[in-house]
Amino acid sequence: MRQPWQQQPPQQPMAVGQVMSDQSKATGSRGVRFGEWGKSDAPDLGQEVDGAVGKLTQLSVDLMNPMGRLSLQDPTASRVGYGGAPVPLATLETGIGSLQAPTAQQNQALSDSLARDMEMYAPVATAEQSAQISEILATVGQICERCSGSRPSGGEAGQLIPVGAYALGVMLANQGDTVDCVYVAPLGRHLQELSNQMHEELQRTQGITCVAPVWPDGHMNAPGLQFVFRGFGVKLLFTHRLVGLPGPTPHSLVQNAACLTSAQVCETLIKSVPSAAQFRLLLRFVRYWARQRGIYGSHVGFFGGTAWAVCCARVCQMHPYIEISQLVTCFFRIMTRWDWKYPVTLLRHESGSNVAENGLQDSNWSGNSQALQAQSDQLANPGPSTILPGKGQMVVLLPVGQGISARQYVSDTTMKMMLKEFRRGFKNVQQVELNRCRWIDIYPTSRFFQRCRHYLEFDFMASTPDVLARWMAWSEQHLLQLVPLFESASGQFVTLRPWPEFLEFKDAEWPCAKAMFVGLHLERPDEVAEGGRKSYDLREPVFKFLETNSAWPEAKVYLNKFELLIRHVRLSELEKWIDCRKNGLVVNSKDQKTTIAGSSGSIVTPGLVPPGQWGTSVVAGSVEDRMQCSL
Repeated sequence: MRQPWQQQPPQQPMAVGQVMSDQSKATGSRGVRFGEWGKSDAPDLGQEVDGAVGKLTQLSVDLMNPMGRLSLQDPTASRVGYGGAPVPLATLETGIGSLQAPTAQQNQALSDSLARDMEMYAPVATAEQSAQISEILATVGQICERCSGSRPSGGEAGQLIPVGAYALGVMLANQGDTVDCVYVAPLGRHLQELSNQMHEELQRTQGITCVAPVWPDGHMNAPGLQFVFRGFGVKLLFTHRLVGLPGPTPHSLVQNAACLTSAQVCETLIKSVPSAAQFRLLLRFVRYWARQRGIYGSHVGFFGGTAWAVCCARVCQMHPYIEISQLVTCFFRIMTRWDWKYPVTLLRHESGSNVAENGLQDSNWSGNSQALQAQSDQLANPGPSTILPGKGQMVVLLPVGQGISARQYVSDTTMKMMLKEFRRGFKNVQQVELNRCRWIDIYPTSRFFQRCRHYLEFDFMASTPDVLARWMAWSEQHLLQLVPLFESASGQFVTLRPWPEFLEFKDAEWPCAKAMFVGLHLERPDEVAEGGRKSYDLREPVFKFLETNSAWPEAKVYLNKFELLIRHVRLSELEKWIDCRKNGLVVNSKDQKTTIAGSSGSIVTPGLVPPGQWGTSVVAGSVEDRMQCSL
């Protein structure tokens, strides 16, 4: 007696186009999911099949990649990393379209369109702006020389090294990017003393405002200053060049030499990619997209500039021979399907020579294809003794040292937000390839200010721009704790959605003010009757945040010159706030809050008013618990 699976003889393998065509006729749909192929009618992956490229190709599923993907590869071409030969990558549509990849002409047209969009929406610094930045760096370098008492001497000391977006060539002209730089001080000069002397000198320099210290950022716990010079934000860090130090690790990072890691990261990123021009264009796109979607900012738990740069460099390494439009598709696909138990890290490129500015060095990359592939396989299939520093929290490792994370912490909440945006971007970029939408549809401004019914408003105010800069520099490092505090205390019924951008506004009492908003998603319990009200006690997480933030070391120096206002606003109130800000009107009148001054300056919120409003006041270090939010 025949078994059920023996009733129908197995069909002969068919070409890809025939499989899609026959399945479409049988199901009445335009496409077929990969999982819908049965064992009997699945194409033989080891045989030659007809592809959309018009020649014999081999259909292969890359199972060694942690992301997993379906691609069409030329069996006669040498495989380099995961990129393969420069043939179009097939995109498997789910339920729509077919297994047909864009042609070379279509890819070129999409790439040209994307390049035009980047010049329009995310232009890099112009020649005039670059000249101004060069003058700024020259002036800052001269001030550093006067304060340190040294001159440049062959890179040992007295050298000002640009780092960050400016060094990578992706500093956006209209996005408020800062000019980051590192000053290598003489070994006999104490870095903290140098920072204090530089602070006094910068305050006396004409054209420099908002001078504030740089607080620790993850593993980088080195002294530094941030200020505004001729309209450009500048971040200056101080370091020593110590000869003979071993490779840095998270537990053996010498703080006096930690900032040199930033310079090494920029240099390594450029050298590790096959095409510097393609890498820069992809990074410009990703940075602009992340800002538009509200997931760019390490101070609230998202990826910062370094983490995004490492992710883009990894994508460029895996696909060295494709157009920029295809790189964007690969970026979203890889980030969407990445197994975040494993950290994102660069593949080591054995060749020490730099890559061409506008081209590829095929010999170097082809020669190291087996080494790159072995590294990818090791990451995808770690042995039992392999340590996984990721732990499911989106770890991105710096390309220098061992196990140094580009980000200090990514919470579960911010991780879910980034994954959601990755999926949205991948879905939309597939529609762009099918000419169903444009590039601009991938990076519209997120509707954050319309999606939530309730928000937290953090108003940072001060009497002068310098005080506000110092007050916010201290507060930003504590904002990173806000989301984890809510996750641990109120995560079952309250979910936060922080917006990383600070908005300037006019206040009735303070001449300098900036605000940050956090969306609140409140879960309504099942036991609440329809039409009833549910109150949420948010005192514990806000209390802990205020407790740490009110310990500002310079509070007594700037007594009664700064203020923090935290209040709950509804969507209708936020819309009025935004309208007043756009029209240049005062957004907070005197009757909307109660000011209470204490020894720590003034950190206040509105008093308890009818349900739907709540507040907490900090007076001389004590907290009066009266915080409630009602639906």
